[in-house]
Amino acid sequence: LPGATDPADTPDPGSRQRALRSGNRLGRPPAWRRGPTTIVEPTGLDDEWLTVVATGGRSDAPLRLRSAQSGRLVPGESLGDGQWRFSLRPVRAGNEPSWRVEVAANDRWRETGGRLAASRLARWGRYGQTVAQVAANGHLVLRHRHVLPVVATVDRDLRIRVGEQPHLRQVRLRHVDLLIDLPAQRSEGCWEIDPTAAVRFGLPVPLRPGTWQAEGLVDGSWWKLAALPEGIHRSRRRDEPVRAQLDDRTGRTRLTASLSEDSVTVCSSAWYTDEERGRWNQAILTASTTRAAPRRPLRRAVLYESFDGQAVGGHPKAMFRTLRHDLSDWDHYWVISPGATYAPEGARPLVRLSREYFERLADPRIVIANAALPKHFRRRDGQVVLQTWHGTPLKRLRLDMITFEHVRAGYAADSIVEAEQWTHLISPSPYCSGIFPRAFAFSNELLEIGAPGNDRLIDPDDDEVIAIRERVGLAAHQRVVLFAPTWR
Repeated sequence: LPGATDPADTPDPGSRQRALRSGNRLGRPPAWRRGPTTIVEPTGLDDEWLTVVATGGRSDAPLRLRSAQSGRLVPGESLGDGQWRFSLRPVRAGNEPSWRVEVAANDRWRETGGRLAASRLARWGRYGQTVAQVAANGHLVLRHRHVLPVVATVDRDLRIRVGEQPHLRQVRLRHVDLLIDLPAQRSEGCWEIDPTAAVRFGLPVPLRPGTWQAEGLVDGSWWKLAALPEGIHRSRRRDEPVRAQLDDRTGRTRLTASLSEDSVTVCSSAWYTDEERGRWNQAILTASTTRAAPRRPLRRAVLYESFDGQAVGGHPKAMFRTLRHDLSDWDHYWVISPGATYAPEGARPLVRLSREYFERLADPRIVIANAALPKHFRRRDGQVVLQTWHGTPLKRLRLDMITFEHVRAGYAADSIVEAEQWTHLISPSPYCSGIFPRAFAFSNELLEIGAPGNDRLIDPDDDEVIAIRERVGLAAHQRVVLFAPTWR
């Protein structure tokens, strides 16, 4: 009735009551959401306990910690006068980074309130950092980051130095997606990580594109490293940056090292010029170089490409070993993808999808590849394109596939046009000779001459065999059994 009042409708000054819209009417919140708010603020934080003080409507009500991930509970222990404490052992033992403080109210548990001006408490432990603070929504939140705090610095050559600790057994840089490692080296009382000194299969390689995380080995487990605040501040005082950048122009990658209280990371990204970056610029480069190609004479050069520039290996590498001596007065170009590999000794690097790549692809007399070439490539008169392929087709290949629903649109048509650009196709066996022409729709010259990459196994160099045995510690009379399963 007009003028009638209900005590339950009278808002309390400390209440968080809010109007809830129901259809076209404003409805009242349920009973468990009405009433005075319990204000809980952190007052102490050490290695074992979090201490809080509760004020407001239900300061004497029980408190607990609740994991935001699993719902795991840690009951609070009352110290009297509205003070409570929580054990941090369950928080630091598991892999649950976020916890919230809840209060019992009307047979329910609900999140507590807090003042945004409340102080933020942080504590570094042996295996991480614990932070207690009031979040933006007014709730008291406890967060624990499972990281290993270290004193770390980075210089302008991108060398990261991590201070030694009694429990730290090893340090590495690990790619977060590819799970490949770059081990650190001990140097002058610290661990030193050099991102420009990566090695793969015994050969120097650029740092693979992506994010690399510094980790430390402690008690048989790898822990994510984080830079202590004093290490960061010390770097600034000594004019050493907490963020450094370096361009690897040979591998065409840009490396950025960052130190923070959250992590120690190195980010590697492909480095292209402005006119080479993006689909629009790539289309412009493709069109301009394709139109200009017929006006340029063919050069005495050989271009090698292995798996889209991802490797220096396969049959192209075997042929390069011979041709670099037989055609010593020719130019030899090896296609590389940024961050994947360096060109072999004796060959000039040619960065895939760069301006020089589009120009050089159109004018060498010989092109040797073991996989697909770019779709825009068109063979010129007098140009030799040798496709070595990269294996024996024990599965259905290209046009032999039963269906094309699992590949991109136009795959079959593009495969036919691509094979028309090959002047020669190498077959390693009669079995392949019966499949390749049909699978590729290939009608030019088929060379059944074996696999070039296997020549070294059939007719090895005795001096090279001796050197390999010495390097791996095998005596001349020891028999070796090689187990080499497929890479898949």
